[in-house]
Amino acid sequence: MKQIKTFVGMLCAAALVMGGLLSTSCKKDENPGDKTPEVKEPVSFTVAATASYYTAQVTGTVSEIVEGAEYGVVYGTAENPEVGETTLSKTVEKIAEDKTFTLDLTDLAEGTTYHYRAYICEKGAYTYSDDATFVTKAFPVAEIASTEILNSQIKVTFKSGLTLSEGYEIGVEYSTSKDFSGAKTRVLTGTDYDEETNLYIVRDIDLLIFSTTYCRPYVKDLQASVVKYYEAGEPCKSTVQMATSYAEYSGFKGFETTFPGSDDSFSPVNYIKNGYSFGTLVCTASEFNLNTEGVVNYAMKQGTDKNADPFDFLAKIYCYTENLDGQLTSGTYYRGYVTFGENGENVIYTEIKQLSL
Repeated sequence: MKQIKTFVGMLCAAALVMGGLLSTSCKKDENPGDKTPEVKEPVSFTVAATASYYTAQVTGTVSEIVEGAEYGVVYGTAENPEVGETTLSKTVEKIAEDKTFTLDLTDLAEGTTYHYRAYICEKGAYTYSDDATFVTKAFPVAEIASTEILNSQIKVTFKSGLTLSEGYEIGVEYSTSKDFSGAKTRVLTGTDYDEETNLYIVRDIDLLIFSTTYCRPYVKDLQASVVKYYEAGEPCKSTVQMATSYAEYSGFKGFETTFPGSDDSFSPVNYIKNGYSFGTLVCTASEFNLNTEGVVNYAMKQGTDKNADPFDFLAKIYCYTENLDGQLTSGTYYRGYVTFGENGENVIYTEIKQLSL
């Protein structure tokens, strides 16, 4: 019994000692003078941006380079953008040793206010800089109001509100190709301003007959060498028709080509001077073209001789071959043609007819 009491006493004493030790340890932890928890300051940013029409450059400085963290810039048209599906973002590939970075933003819209913030993503958590903005530059507005045919040319009228601005070139591109490959340009000048309508009107764009011509306005920043193209206006398609017939009067025997209803809208003289070739083909075969073996090609002359202008009679313009008296045989076939293009590669034919002398 005495031994049991002695053992219990020893346990109690041990418990008292352990309790004292535990009590001393908690107090030490509670003593602020013995251990101070480390407080980590969040990464901060200093950012700035410069913008052009479709691009912007963001420069910044970070307060700390955190190993393994992702740095970047998030941007959009709403305030305080955050990385997500409704915003755009771009990651900084590397922070420089002096804690600076540069990012180029592309595919922006001109004349638009963008909000942007720098960010750091560390272990899935984002920290952002304060919201900042930049505004992309805007081009002068240059839209086509209408296009129409006028005197063998296209008349292009711009919408109201257009002004020629210093440092900008405003003009019209035109081409027979819908994608404007090989397009020519016509630059607007002050002389194109029409005081009567208060509009800019271009009247000297050559119309290529037998083809469709597309026109679209453009604006070019001469210093930045950046161009904005506007949507093409309604295409202009020449409605000129030609017909070739055998003619015999006043000692003339040959072929005449007429352009019905072409008063003030078409002049063959201008096109002959600009590389168009008109003529009549004669052949014994009932189907033929310029490359058919045995075909006879009578090139068209203007008027009754090479130096004369076409006749204008009863709202028709006439062009003639030379006098072919005695050179034609009844029963043969003929058709008119016109070639055009840089190398005359484009050809249009009239219907085939049979001679009856």
